[in-house]
Amino acid sequence: DRVLELVRGTGLAVAAGAAKRCRQERVKLIQPRLMKVLAEALQSGLTKSEIRELIEAKLGPDKT
Repeated sequence: DRVLELVRGTGLAVAAGAAKRCRQERVKLIQPRLMKVLAEALQSGLTKSEIRELIEAKLGPDKT
């Protein structure tokens, strides 16, 4: 969906802005799943601090 564009005489090319649109779509897909996981964690009695620790441990250190 607007990720590829037809280039006459060449074939297909990645459309301008495709990476941004793909990233936005990934966020739309992941956000509801993440909300369900967070709700389940809170309902199970985990504190926000414990949830943050779990997430940080899985993400690992920043590479910036």
